[in-house]
This record gives sequence, C-alpha cells and structure tokens, in this order.
Amino acid sequence: MPTDFVRYTPEIETIDPDLDRLMEQIVGFWEKKVRESPVVEGSGRAVRGAHAKTFGVVKAEVQILRNVPPAYAQGIYAKPGRHGALIRFSSASNHLGADATLGGVLGCAMKMFDVPGLKLVAIESGLTWLSGFIWRADKTWKGVRAEVPWVTRAPSEIIRDHVRFTVQPIDAPDELAAIMRLIEHLESDELFLFSTDYPHWQFDGDAVLPDGLSSETVQRILIDNPLETYPRLRDGGQIGDNAASNKEAVR
Repeated sequence: MPTDFVRYTPEIETIDPDLDRLMEQIVGFWEKKVRESPVVEGSGRAVRGAHAKTFGVVKAEVQILRNVPPAYAQGIYAKPGRHGALIRFSSASNHLGADATLGGVLGCAMKMFDVPGLKLVAIESGLTWLSGFIWRADKTWKGVRAEVPWVTRAPSEIIRDHVRFTVQPIDAPDELAAIMRLIEHLESDELFLFSTDYPHWQFDGDAVLPDGLSSETVQRILIDNPLETYPRLRDGGQIGDNAASNKEAVR
C-alpha cells in the first residue's frame, strides 16, 4: 500500500479549454435522461443516472486498524475502532429491469454508523420543517425498531450529534419564535451556524439574526458552533496559530 502521494499543484493538471461547454453538455444530457425516465423506464418514477437498481443490502462491520500510515489516517480512519455499517450493491446501469439484463454488480455504497465527530451541514435548507420532521422520524423509528435493529439511537439524537443547519434563510414570519421553538424542541442550541448567503445579491448582510436572542445564543451561532463543527478552524489549521487567536479572528 503506497504511503507517498503526489501533492496537487496547478502545474500537474491540464484543463481543457472547452471544459465549461462540455460540462453544460454532460449536465444537459443527464437532466434529459432523468426527466424522461418515468416514461422510458415504464415505472412512472424518475430513475437516477447510474446505479438505478439495488441488488442487495448487507449488514456489515468496518474495522479501522491500528498503526494506519499517516497518509491514510485521515477523517473517520484516524482512530482505530469498529463501526456498524450497511453496504448497498447495485448495477452500473441507469435502467431498471431483470437482473440478468443489467450486468454484474458494479456499484457499491457504504453507510457507517456511530462515527464520532462526523458532521453534516445543511446549507440554505430553511429551519421550520425541522421540528415536525424530527417528531415524525422519532415516532416512526419507535414503531419499526424491530426491523432496523442497527439503528440504536433515536433520529433526534443522531441529528443533534451529527447535523448542523445554517440560519439563512429562516423561513418563518416570526424568526425569533422559530429559532427559540427549535432550541426548546431539540433541547440544544448547538445545531445552528451563522450564514448570510453572501455573495448573492439578496444576501442578508447584518440582518441575519433576529433581535431578541440572548447573548449566549448569539455567541453559540456566531462563534462556538462553527468552531466546534469545523475543528481545523478551532485548532488553528486555517486562520491562526492557536484556538485563542481563531476565536478572536472570528469575532
């Protein structure tokens, strides 16, 4: 297993001068395919551009070994341990149909569970839908736990630990009430991150947060939550030599 990598520099890559035009052609081709797929595939539903049919789902365990070379010991592979996982196998085709006509298994996707520290940030997704979604997800999980024994925690707990949401846009007429209601429902003020939608012309400028939030909540949204979500900022990987200078820079 190689441990040395070629570090990227602009000189080692040749950019096709027609890249923008080619990308438009590629995107247009697949948009047309997916748009027409409900009729072409005969299912009445849109079909993705590749790996359209699942052949099987396997419950697995992923072991991260000790003494992994530094070049590989990154992200979820940085700490030894074992994680439950689900692996989805699929064809490479964007068609449905009999398995025998779709070729062999050429697609594989894996979902690992209970990975500490991993965060998903939802940007410009709004906030008002979140409360009802979490209530419904928890209710459904309680009803089908026997069918998904590998999901050992309520969806609300998983969201609290692993999902963050930017506060632009707050899609409610009373923005203060919407944020406070979510904080109360989720029992946490750690889910929200500052954002303005800059550089779009309609960005919020200085009017991102509603008046009336406590200073502790403002501190959380503007400083503490972003630094906890992006450890490299907190630890000095980007904007300073140490955590103290990072915090001052964000201020």
